[in-house]
Amino acid sequence: MQVQYKIKEIALDPKDSLIEKSGITVTFSLHNIEADVAYLNKALKEIEGKLGIESATMANVERTHPHIAAMTPEDLVAAFLYKQSSGFVTIAKEKIAEINKQINDYKMETEEIKAQTGITEDTQQVSEVAPETITESTPVEAVVESVEVPAEAPVVPE
Repeated sequence: MQVQYKIKEIALDPKDSLIEKSGITVTFSLHNIEADVAYLNKALKEIEGKLGIESATMANVERTHPHIAAMTPEDLVAAFLYKQSSGFVTIAKEKIAEINKQINDYKMETEEIKAQTGITEDTQQVSEVAPETITESTPVEAVVESVEVPAEAPVVPE
């Protein structure tokens, strides 16, 4: 099968003219090809740069830890998976401790709020704001006749 090209639609800029490729039908412009080549050249430079960095890293590891080069592919995969999991476990334990502290802080704050305001789990409405909670800096909107108190836990910001 021979591929043939013919102009399907002429544009003012010849590179924008639509070209039909027969044998199979594909419509494109020379600008499309130029854009693809520019993208490929950029990807090529990025991959070549990364190749240089990774090759240097491998050479450094082999020089400082010669036993790594002697490891089987299976042992290298196992070592990689172990390191990856180890990193996650360390971070996860820290994050769990941080979240538990936040939950505990909210629990203590909630207890203090309940103690100071008289809000309980079954309280659905507070008919008036306690006078000692009103200050000169309290906005008028905050002093309302009826305040809805949700029974659900507050949303924890990330």
